[in-house]
Formats: sequence, C-alpha cells, structure tokens
Amino acid sequence: MFLLSCFSVAFVCVENAGRSQMARAIAEEIVRERDLDVDVYCGGTQPSDKLHVNVVRAMAEFGVDVSGRRPRKIGFEELESMDIVVSMGCSGSACPSSLAVETREWDLEDPAGKGIEEVCKIRDEIENLVRDLLESFF
Repeated sequence: MFLLSCFSVAFVCVENAGRSQMARAIAEEIVRERDLDVDVYCGGTQPSDKLHVNVVRAMAEFGVDVSGRRPRKIGFEELESMDIVVSMGCSGSACPSSLAVETREWDLEDPAGKGIEEVCKIRDEIENLVRDLLESFF
C-alpha cells in the first residue's frame, strides 16, 4: 500500500446510467468516510438521457440519493488525465481500451431492465470492487 496525493479515478460505461453511476456514488461515500484525497468521476461513451429507475432505487436503499444525477459523456482527453480508469463491463469500441493510464475492466452485468433485487446484487458487487480498489491504493 502506498499513499498518493490528489488521486483521480473514472468509472466508465456506455450509457453512464447504471454501473458507472453506482460506482461513482459508492466511491464518493468511501472517500468521504475515510477522508481520502481522491477525485471521482464517471461518464459514458454514449450517454443515456437518464439513470435507470432501479439504479436510483437501489442506491436509495444503500442510503445515497442519485436521483438528481444525469448521464454525461466522458472523452478520451479527460480519461487520459486520470490516474486510473475502470471500465464497467462494456466491450468492443464502446469503451476506451487504448489509454496511456492504468485501466481495469470489471465484468459486471448491465442493470438496464433488471428488477430491483438484481440491481441491488450488482450494486453490492460494485461496492466490494470499489472498496478493494481504494484499499489497494490507500
């Protein structure tokens, strides 16, 4: 384990309406709890108009309100400025893979169209992965 100052991480998926939004919200909670010097971002390569309804519900059950968040596009230049980029299970040309920064691929099921119980399982998996990621650096 090593300490970094002003570390940045971006969570990326295609629509930025589910997995990456949950990862960002969970990471922000952990950063606040542990008083870490980490900037957390998320975005999509082809952003949706809004977050998936059951993602908002699953995060509310987790104690985090993401209802006011909107998907956003994240570009190559922004990703290149990160310390680490985590792709959330999207494949092919939809997600960046040729970055000059450290990248991780989390093979996560897409919560789109899933029931609340399934989305909560995906959220819990994301929480474990985010905690492990931050533990590896801090």
